Amino acid sequence: MASRVSAESVPHVYYFDEKKPLLVTQYIDVTEAEVWQRQLFSGRFDLLFVQQLGEQIAIFHEMTAGSQNYAREFNSADILRATRIEPYIFALIDTFPGMSERLVEIGESVLANRISVIHGDLSPKNILNRDSKPVFLDAECACYADPAFDIAFCINHLLLKFYRLGDARFGNDSNLLIVFYVQIMPDDLVMQLHRF
Repeated sequence: MASRVSAESVPHVYYFDEKKPLLVTQYIDVTEAEVWQRQLFSGRFDLLFVQQLGEQIAIFHEMTAGSQNYAREFNSADILRATRIEPYIFALIDTFPGMSERLVEIGESVLANRISVIHGDLSPKNILNRDSKPVFLDAECACYADPAFDIAFCINHLLLKFYRLGDARFGNDSNLLIVFYVQIMPDDLVMQLHRF
């Protein structure tokens, strides 16, 4: 499905068997593409890549928004809850009990606001940079949920790297990602981003 946005945005799928389950995809050699996280940690920032990334995510979200077919096919929010909402959002409740209501509200809204298909694990380690174009990997958390989660999850990783390494370019990439994303998204979908 993501290949409909751009044939080069995901590895080619050679074989899939839902019953086993088994998935065989194209191997992308490190000479063809580099893990975005590795580039960031080595201090290489690529503005064109961030632009392409924001635009590709927006196009994917817009393409799948409001589709009953995709909503049925990606009715797997339980995986997102177990692998992302509980360990990343609800786990903060013990550390920040004063924010427990807000954290629960955010986590539940991601699952309740079934707007489009989301990747669910858009961290720099799951995105390759191939000639300044993103290649998305490991969408095991993909489901029909709130697209704001994808952007928030990716930006969270960038801001944590900024905090850890003190390099302001991580913050710049976060801001630019939002700018490029919202330029493509229709206004009604952009309005959903205010929660995060």
